[in-house]
Amino acid sequence: MTSSGVVPTISVIVPAYRAEDVIDASMGSIAAQTVPVHEVIVVDDGSDGATSERARSWASHRTIEVHRLDENIGAGRGAGGARAVGIERATGDMIALLDVDDVWLPDHLDVMLAEHRRHGGLVTANHYLWVPGVELGTGAASELVPIPPPEEQRLAILSENFVFVSTLFRRDLYDRV
Repeated sequence: MTSSGVVPTISVIVPAYRAEDVIDASMGSIAAQTVPVHEVIVVDDGSDGATSERARSWASHRTIEVHRLDENIGAGRGAGGARAVGIERATGDMIALLDVDDVWLPDHLDVMLAEHRRHGGLVTANHYLWVPGVELGTGAASELVPIPPPEEQRLAILSENFVFVSTLFRRDLYDRV
């Protein structure tokens, strides 16, 4: 909820390249969220496999737009190029980023929204290393790269890579930047 009591709409952006083997897990974690998602935008970054079709198979669970790029722009710009395409297509008040090979716990967006209400700006998640079929890591990533207190983060972001890709931020803030 915003300060005016309005629940913001959330657009989830998922860049994907040759991800037919992992996309069901990420889509399932979006479908399981305790907070409603306005739309999911999957940007298939020029895959030659079944990535787009697997993403579209989730349309009965959420509003999903699959935008397939003709060529892999990630080869030169990384997943960020595909993310930017997705963000430009998004219509929600908030943008939530999820890499196709990552999954969210069911309360992920609820927790992220609560933090955003308290602090605003860009909210980043902590994460655990998970190797499917092998193990879930026992320690959070922040144990390796500590997250500085809010008042130190602007300067620390220049010297430390503590922002995990799974972030939440206001669309209008993105447009201003």
